[in-house]
Amino acid sequence: MNKSALIINHIRQSRKTERPFTEMVQQFPDILHELRQQQPMAWRDYFGPGKGRASTKKMLLAEGKAHWFKDDAADFRGLYVWYHEEHPFYVGISNNVLQRVGQHAKAKDHYSASMAYKIARDLWPTETKTRRADYDQENIAVVREWLKDQHLRMMPINDADQLALFEIYCALELGCALNVFEPH
Repeated sequence: MNKSALIINHIRQSRKTERPFTEMVQQFPDILHELRQQQPMAWRDYFGPGKGRASTKKMLLAEGKAHWFKDDAADFRGLYVWYHEEHPFYVGISNNVLQRVGQHAKAKDHYSASMAYKIARDLWPTETKTRRADYDQENIAVVREWLKDQHLRMMPINDADQLALFEIYCALELGCALNVFEPH
């Protein structure tokens, strides 16, 4: 079989999901309700100075969240929601939620601290700087410090398809201003 035929056979395969679409989305209201029932976590308490993934995991285990960590993994796949007071403003997903949540307020580069860069760009736009890497680091540092005083709710969701769909559902249902689903 030639290479072109291999490609054609590959793309003609049916995409397989763990569960049907309708079954996944029917669960969304219940999952969101469960998320809302969680006690918000202060970022500083779980991710602040001197706290890495291991110490955050240890705290979560002490709170009875061992089921979040599949096969005793260091981190978990899932969703996180940032809150200011009780107002949700951003929903994110990651294969490594603990690492990702820490990066939002600790990282200094525009790839890892993308939310801080987005907030800075929205609040302090500049005509001369169009790339995220060129933004005023002072403003970004202010946003990162502000993020450290906010709260989170997190939830493991292992099914990658359900996780991707739930991020959009959750952001829309919660009215999160920072989530935009426009193509790049």
